[in-house]
Amino acid sequence: MVLSAQQKAWLEMNSDFVVSFDLHYHHLDDLESVVEKFLNDCFLDRHQNLSFIHGHGTGALRSKLHQILEGHPLVKETWMGNNGGITYVILDLY
Repeated sequence: MVLSAQQKAWLEMNSDFVVSFDLHYHHLDDLESVVEKFLNDCFLDRHQNLSFIHGHGTGALRSKLHQILEGHPLVKETWMGNNGGITYVILDLY
């Protein structure tokens, strides 16, 4: 199931239903291991709606994050939030 634009907008506006992770506190070299742990923890806790806060800056965090998420077996869908500084993720729990 792919979310519609309306469903994505609703999730973006209702952050109570989204588990967020701020990547600003992590070094680029450690990003893969911390993202992997976060995805696995969320999967085990049955959290399906996630967001990664990477900000705007140079785009290095965003690029590395998208590289990690692309083709990841737990990731069903990703999209950039309206402000561009957040990537939303839907996990495949089944």
